[in-house]
Amino acid sequence: MRPLESDDPVRIGAYRLVGRLGSGGMGEVFLGRSGDGGLAAIKTARAEYAQDPEFRQRFAREVEAARRVDGRFTAAVLDADPSAGRPWLATEYIAGVSVTEAVAGRGPLPEASVRALVAGMAAALEEIHRAGITHRDLKPSNVLLADDGPRVIDFGIARTVDHTRITRTGQAFGTPGYMAPEQLRGGQAGPAADVYALAATAVFAASGEGPHGSGELLALIYRTVEEEPQLGSVPAGLRGTLARCLAKDPALRPNVAELRAEFAVGSTLGGGEWLPAELSTLVLGRGEEARATQPYEPPSSGARLVAGPGAPSTAEGGVAPGAGPSRRGLLFAGVGGGVAAVAGTLVAAALVLDERAAARESAAATASAKAGSSAGASASPAASPSATASSPAAASPSASAPATVPADSQGLPAITAGTAFGERPVVAAATGPLPTELISRTLVQGTGPVAGPKDLVTCHYVLQKWGGSRPVDSSYARQEPLSFQLGAGQTIKGWDAAIRGKAAGSRIEFAVPPALGYGSEGAASAGITGTDVLVYVADILTVTKAGQG
Repeated sequence: MRPLESDDPVRIGAYRLVGRLGSGGMGEVFLGRSGDGGLAAIKTARAEYAQDPEFRQRFAREVEAARRVDGRFTAAVLDADPSAGRPWLATEYIAGVSVTEAVAGRGPLPEASVRALVAGMAAALEEIHRAGITHRDLKPSNVLLADDGPRVIDFGIARTVDHTRITRTGQAFGTPGYMAPEQLRGGQAGPAADVYALAATAVFAASGEGPHGSGELLALIYRTVEEEPQLGSVPAGLRGTLARCLAKDPALRPNVAELRAEFAVGSTLGGGEWLPAELSTLVLGRGEEARATQPYEPPSSGARLVAGPGAPSTAEGGVAPGAGPSRRGLLFAGVGGGVAAVAGTLVAAALVLDERAAARESAAATASAKAGSSAGASASPAASPSATASSPAAASPSASAPATVPADSQGLPAITAGTAFGERPVVAAATGPLPTELISRTLVQGTGPVAGPKDLVTCHYVLQKWGGSRPVDSSYARQEPLSFQLGAGQTIKGWDAAIRGKAAGSRIEFAVPPALGYGSEGAASAGITGTDVLVYVADILTVTKAGQG
């Protein structure tokens, strides 16, 4: 496991992230810890998939199917959000090593371990197929060796990811060497293809190489389709069954029920010690490492800071009472305040933009404005600053706030409802020429500590684009403020500049031109282009002075 990187999220759904487990066909894989201390492996979709509505639909269907898989030799699905800015899936964390890693580290497994491996994989596939899923990408890296038996992983998303790739490229994707001949020919890949992959994985575990060797891709594909598998290094007691599983004709392969009968779990795993001693020790060590890993918790009550060794810290706001899962907002950027884009997709800015929440916010706010309500039924329950040394000294001035705050002479838009500090504001559309430099005004003057470089600040905010009245992002919609450290390159430049010098308890409105925002690249996943001027209204809830955390 590796530490989180500077632009990684610190929370996904209900899970606090504590490290990186790796990456795969779907995207990055993180280790997360839930509120009750449970561990999960959390897979986030690649940005290219997140932009595809069909992927999201298929992903949602596959997640529901995967939830029905309940087997001892699979990793259970714990939670998922297909509608997140980047869809994610949380599965049970398995302390173990992949077959790939095990063979690379100590060489081929002994015959007894391979028999137990086949038994566990067959049992897992039986449950997976019963749920109507074909794995399609079973291979050594997708099978973990745990202390109590093997685990098949990634069965819920393989078909969705493959389908997306096929749709975009016109080619069948998988892992040559473990793909059945019918897959390579572009035919249907059903349960029999998984049986083929099971056998190919077992051959690798027993011999250190797949049934058709390795090397140049086209040659490997040719050998898989045209030549017989090479099983000379496989123990004699396994060759016959594995050869039948590797038959070119899927109709000639045994099904998983037959394999289950031949490789009974009770006889192969009944003793409890199925791995060589050195692998068992490694596996147990992995589990201890994961259980001991915790997010960094600063002593500040107003926010939470998570930092990785040798990397700039990444801040996250504390969760408001009764709030849902944390989501990072769009004000966050990469190190140095810039946003790194890969293939035109936002990477280092916010992980998620909850479009549905923004739409609900817009509708609710518009209704509130029409009704003339300045309080707003959707005000955040945790908006008022707490009475701590770092909180503003003055109480929220909501009782005396005007019903409407007019536009200023610089063209910043009027606040038509929710005008009091701590209430979610309704912001009119800005009009007039686009500003080319940062402009701001103070709507409510706070009396708390003044934000300076390296101070930890917690804010509620609303973001919309110049000329539009629909919120693009809002911490109020998530019912959770966000926290960050000034001057640490954790926010866009305009946000950092606008907050500096303002007191806790203040509400400010400011407009950020592209040069101080997301630059010429924009923020593609949020619909922000390189020419958009951004308008924020921010309530500064707390300021924790540097060195007082």
